[in-house]
Amino acid sequence: MGRGGFAGMYYDEAEDVIVIPGAEPRPGDVYAYFKEAGFHFPRTVITSYVLSLATKPFVILTGISGTGKTKIAQLFARYVAEGEEGRHAFVSVRPDWTDNRGILGFYNLLTQQYQPTEVLRVLLCAHEELARAREEGRTPRPYFVILDEMNLAKVEQYFSDFLSCMESRLGGRGEPLCLHDQPGAVPGPGHEGADLRVPPRLVIPENLYVTGTVNVDETTYMFSPKVLDRANVIEFNEVDLRGYVEGGLREEPFPVVEFFDPDVRRLVGTAEPATRADYEAFERLWRHRHGGPNPLPALHDLLASDHLHFGYRVANEMARFVCLGGGTTTDEELVNLLDLQVLQKILPRFHGTLQRLGRPLARLFWFCEKLADAGRTDPAEVAEMEPGAVRGFRLPRSAAKLHRMVRILCEQRYVSAIE
Repeated sequence: MGRGGFAGMYYDEAEDVIVIPGAEPRPGDVYAYFKEAGFHFPRTVITSYVLSLATKPFVILTGISGTGKTKIAQLFARYVAEGEEGRHAFVSVRPDWTDNRGILGFYNLLTQQYQPTEVLRVLLCAHEELARAREEGRTPRPYFVILDEMNLAKVEQYFSDFLSCMESRLGGRGEPLCLHDQPGAVPGPGHEGADLRVPPRLVIPENLYVTGTVNVDETTYMFSPKVLDRANVIEFNEVDLRGYVEGGLREEPFPVVEFFDPDVRRLVGTAEPATRADYEAFERLWRHRHGGPNPLPALHDLLASDHLHFGYRVANEMARFVCLGGGTTTDEELVNLLDLQVLQKILPRFHGTLQRLGRPLARLFWFCEKLADAGRTDPAEVAEMEPGAVRGFRLPRSAAKLHRMVRILCEQRYVSAIE
């Protein structure tokens, strides 16, 4: 891979492997940090969350309330910051947000000052840090924004500008956020009496990472395809009360996915949008490990027959995720990483009726068995299977999710992947 993709990661043609400079194994670092903090997340969940952030600096955490969605984001921000304050903002989304002022603030014509938010303060700090790092020739320190209960308001109303500007970044440039229409920077109250200087336009810096937490019920809004297409969606629905009391939560009944280098601070610094170079690296890596064709075109074609396929952006981001996690892993672990991506990037987009989704989801379920289109499209056949049967599938996590979705679809005639 050329150097234009993930910061520093490249494809070594001689060895036919992904290389991430500075990867010096320090076993257990990030996993031990969470455990020492008293939070026992399954290792696969931690792995998936960090790789998702490194792939694309916008992650959505969904699931039932009280399963640690907010806490994993807060703890990881503190882990990366190594105790340094002011590197992350925690924001509770309000139901009355109908524009971006809740996130970015606004210019007050009466006081002739800008009324900032915690998100804007962190954004400005990240921007300054990125500029200093470039001058000093080093990797910038990352900053984090956590949007709690992100779908209490309509995400497309208050967050669409932010998403579009984040998506436009390439080569260190991107479309700027419009903060105000005054000539030049305007003052605004900062921390400890120090005023901020808020420019009229501001490009979202590449060292800013955003995590949104989501609960789905009658008080919240469903995400649009535009939002889901731009994020990894990780579910937090597993609750193990027996292990909770005994002090050791069980892992899922599927292969555990871990980092080959648990010192993951090197993975977060700056990351431009995934490109064709990431996809080409994945293509070569897959062929080197498996000796067979890249499965993403077959997956795409299977979904395209029902007009449910994905675009180049999703393919590039799935490829980067697998490459970041699969630099020195076995072929089996490579498939496990692909399984996580199908679960987090493809399945969250599905919600609809039995008539619309029954055959496509059944067909996708059987694709998970052997990474090939089996031509089987009867949803009733899938719904009648025992849940444990998916453990022998190539993509068992995705198959388990699809089995649950198809069963609900057959019973209720409607299903949404985000529960």
